[in-house]
Formats: sequence, structure tokens, C-alpha cells
Amino acid sequence: MSGESFKNGDKTMLANFTWRKPEDASEQKICADVAQHGCHIVTIPEDLEGPTYSFSIGLYLNFQHPEIVIFGLNQEVAATTINDIFVKVENGRQFQVGESSDEFFNKAKLAFVEFPPSAYHEFLGCARWFYRSLDYKFPVLQGVWTDKLGKFPWENGHDQKAAKLQPILKHADR
Repeated sequence: MSGESFKNGDKTMLANFTWRKPEDASEQKICADVAQHGCHIVTIPEDLEGPTYSFSIGLYLNFQHPEIVIFGLNQEVAATTINDIFVKVENGRQFQVGESSDEFFNKAKLAFVEFPPSAYHEFLGCARWFYRSLDYKFPVLQGVWTDKLGKFPWENGHDQKAAKLQPILKHADR
């Protein structure tokens, strides 16, 4: 899925990617942020359908790294976490499915799990718009955080309230 790439300044970009023509201010902001900064972060507020979540746009284009989606954290914490991931990726780090890290929170870990393409339409509309020229084919990792007891949602004894804030969709395609 990586495709060919070429250098653009200090960034390596996908050769088969075509920039979309923005039709409104929000699309213009996405394109400008990705072009100028390497990444744009979208936050979707909590509603009757589910918890708040945030995701990146630009990590795949600029660094051939999966985009990141994080559920259940407030906008500031999620944006800071995604920005911290971005800086590490920009410096050559590649996060993988199954990896966990204590680099992002004081008292919690963040694990990276597969985010299924079947969930892109429901959760990642702006990223789908952005990556349309790639036939919507771009990888995504879900960052899953531990609760106050240091447990992930798939571990025994995990706080159920915290688990409801971050649905794990990794098995939806299987």
C-alpha cells in the first residue's frame, strides 16, 4: 500500500497522491495544514452516536506512517497526543500494531491496534475526502489508552466506563 514516493523538501510524499481542490474553508485548512505542517487533526465531539474522538490527516502522505485515531480523550489531550506522535514519526519513528508505549502520558500507556477500513466511512470522513485519489486506501492505527488502574480495555479488571469511551473496532472486518 505504500506506493512510490518522492522528496518534497524534507518530506517524502506519495507519488500517486493528488491534492484535492478545497470547496470550503475547512477543506482548505486541512490541505494547508498538511502541506505546511505535515499533519492536520480533526476532532469529532461526543454525541448520541458515541464518544469524542480525534484523528490525524497527513502522516501517511508525508511519512508513509498510518494515520492515528484516538477515542474518548478531550480535544486538548487527544490533539497533544497526536502531535507528540507526529513529532516522533517526523523524526523517523514508526509505530506498529501491537506496540504499546509509556511516552505520551504521565500515568498511562498507549497501545496501537489495527483500525479496520470498514470503519473509515463512519469515523474518518475528512481523511477519506483527503485520500480520495488513493481510492481511500490509507492505513490507520487506533491509539488505545489504559485506565486509571493501568489496564487496557481487553484486559481483565478494566474500568468499564473507560472502555465505553474507546470502542475497539479492530476485529470488525473479520
